[in-house]
Amino acid sequence: MQRKTLLLTVSVVVSVAVVSLSLFVFSIYPFYIYRPHFSLENKVESFVVHYEKGTNVTVNLQSTEGKELLSGCEAYMSNIFGTLLWMENYEGLTRIRNSTEHVEIILKEVSNFKFYVRASAVETTLSANRIFLFSSGSVLFTEIENEEILWFGGYGVDNGVAEFRNVVATFS
Repeated sequence: MQRKTLLLTVSVVVSVAVVSLSLFVFSIYPFYIYRPHFSLENKVESFVVHYEKGTNVTVNLQSTEGKELLSGCEAYMSNIFGTLLWMENYEGLTRIRNSTEHVEIILKEVSNFKFYVRASAVETTLSANRIFLFSSGSVLFTEIENEEILWFGGYGVDNGVAEFRNVVATFS
């Protein structure tokens, strides 16, 4: 009789533990696993690849390279991890643009982007007409009009940086 009671008690404890663990995993799943796919489809006017040595390459969107770059940029931006503090004026942005390897995505118009910032477990919506993807692992969303920054937001990327660098390296 004692053995049955002990077996029943152990079974109940294990069942409660499994249910509790399952509920915990499924409750945090969206915060740590969820990675939305960024879509730039029909939003891009042009890509300009900037290299540290000062050369710039404009990539045709319809070419094989353009499609590969579009896919690489979307994958890169699907890995936004956390917010960066980045205060800069247009002159500073120009200086960074001329001395840092990055891809400048010029959008057809101001577009809204909804994405999930994993480190802070926050879903964010931003408007931008230019996006800068730096090979160092950061993304800068900006709204630029007449050489003036109207708005910007900087974010860090934790995965896919090496793959993005490899895509960018093919254009040099």
